[in-house]
Amino acid sequence: MGHVFARLAGYGMAVVPHWPYTVERDGGGSDAVRVTRWSATGPEHAVVTTDRAPDVRWPVGFRLESGNDPGDRTLFYLLGGADEAIFPQGPVPRVRLAAPDALAAPGQTVVDRRVDGDGVGVTELGYEHGGEPWWQAHWTVAWDEHRFLVVTAQAPATHADHTRVAAAEVAESMIRT
Repeated sequence: MGHVFARLAGYGMAVVPHWPYTVERDGGGSDAVRVTRWSATGPEHAVVTTDRAPDVRWPVGFRLESGNDPGDRTLFYLLGGADEAIFPQGPVPRVRLAAPDALAAPGQTVVDRRVDGDGVGVTELGYEHGGEPWWQAHWTVAWDEHRFLVVTAQAPATHADHTRVAAAEVAESMIRT
């Protein structure tokens, strides 16, 4: 894969990692960023620090990670410590999402549908995974008149509230102004 679609910008600079990678905060409460590139010889690390105030919209408790499979079409993942995941998809044709349950997979139940103040549609789902209750949601953000960007988030139900807030922040950052 080689080309990377994730770029972490802030502190007056941008970090563009080389695939496969992980980008995370370097320790609890730190504004330093640790970038790890996974190579055949093992992990290669770099820590980026600055004395400038942060301006990064990056949900707390999540690391940015590439998919491990070169065929993975997901641009990047935000992963939490309790199996939480947030990832973008698309742009997706609006026609593909026209059916009321288009975002629900077999075994999932729609538990909420709403449109927030910015016109972003949100569909929340419940399901069972590994014998435990899980939560999933999709934010549909208008890209143009024919397509949406979709931000998908999922987590064990016990971590849904934190993941919902983080995913809403990611979706809001994708609204075209």
